[in-house]
Amino acid sequence: MYEVHSKNDAMAGATLVVRVPENEIDRKALLTLETNQPEFILPFKHRAIDGEYEFTYQLGTRSKFSYMSGTRTVNEYVDLWISMLQPLLDCGDWFMNRYSFVLSAEYLYIDKHSKKISYIYIPSLRPCSDDRSIKDMVSSVANSNRVDNDRLENQVLRALPEFNLVQFLDMIRQHKAGGVKESVVGHVPVVHDVPPQLTPQSMPVHEPIKPAEPVKPPGGGGLFEGEFDIAFSGDEQKDDKPKKSGFLGFGGKKKEPKEPKEKSGLFGKKKPQQPEGILFDPAGENVAPLTPQPIQPIPIYHPEPPDDGHTVIDETGSPTPSNNSARFRYVGGGSHPRIIEVTVQDGRAFTIGRFDVSVGRKQCDFEFHERTKAVSRRHAAIERRDGGYFLVDVNSQGGTFINGSKITPGSAYKLERGLRVSFGFSGADYVWEE
Repeated sequence: MYEVHSKNDAMAGATLVVRVPENEIDRKALLTLETNQPEFILPFKHRAIDGEYEFTYQLGTRSKFSYMSGTRTVNEYVDLWISMLQPLLDCGDWFMNRYSFVLSAEYLYIDKHSKKISYIYIPSLRPCSDDRSIKDMVSSVANSNRVDNDRLENQVLRALPEFNLVQFLDMIRQHKAGGVKESVVGHVPVVHDVPPQLTPQSMPVHEPIKPAEPVKPPGGGGLFEGEFDIAFSGDEQKDDKPKKSGFLGFGGKKKEPKEPKEKSGLFGKKKPQQPEGILFDPAGENVAPLTPQPIQPIPIYHPEPPDDGHTVIDETGSPTPSNNSARFRYVGGGSHPRIIEVTVQDGRAFTIGRFDVSVGRKQCDFEFHERTKAVSRRHAAIERRDGGYFLVDVNSQGGTFINGSKITPGSAYKLERGLRVSFGFSGADYVWEE
């Protein structure tokens, strides 16, 4: 219903601007938001100009959520949906209308540090969205974000045709770590059965265990006379005094010590002596010397420097660029990939970053080697719209430079043929070719 314009402010950074006729302003919601703006909307300021209210939204450290799409763990996936959809239920606390949010995946923003999602909220009497907008937004996010749990992902996809906001959130919360299920409305946790606590009155009383009476040594009179000769394994005789032999001292026949028998194998056959370090088979033949086998580590994804799969191998085995007309060509003398091919459709984004070994999976469309300096894990994005390509820095630490000048994070800069683009400040320098 209202146009959203991007603007680059030298002081405030990247901003968004929306203008609303004065007679369409929801003054009750605006008055509440002037004193307390919740974190799930972009912070904004407003002023009256020529019968309209101009709202200026500040991005700060937030970037478009579409730049952060990819595969997530179960906990990350659950937190994503809760952060995105719960505000649509909580907004009434600020006298906000659910349908005054700009409910479009294109205008979802996420903070790189807190991982919280923020909306553009327009305090207007005229609605900006409807139930169909919510369903389309959820479908777009579900199709561009995966989870490493097939059961959860299938549940999400099955819920899309007949999408219900409350039921969807209730289903998502069932997958929280530990199996804790929360009520969607009111955030009241469900109390599960708890085992009864033991009290001093309910604890069973046990009789104390009496110590065993000492055993009288044999040979000191009584029923049996004589002396027992009990030997335990590993014990040593303390003296060499000869002992009486026989059963219970009644003069049994003295047993002669037997020579130790050689151990035999199965069915009485002698087990062959196995030389140290040699492996035997059942037939008794030598097979191979025993050598320790190293434990093989589980393979993980590692981008291959310098090309990382972004070049085509011709029949001679030499890497050659593909026929894609949109690409970055390396102009440095290091080992970075020579070509970064940009393949992106209108309304989509092509992301560039550095491989993160701690995650172990690809997060961006193109990734530099894990040891590449000054390139962030999610560094920049290229959007395609109106037939052109636009470069955006995704709040990277090292920054993105065009012809030596650092660009403002979150602002889109149109790429022209011959522009020199640097990702960070350590030699990842490229020229744009289109």
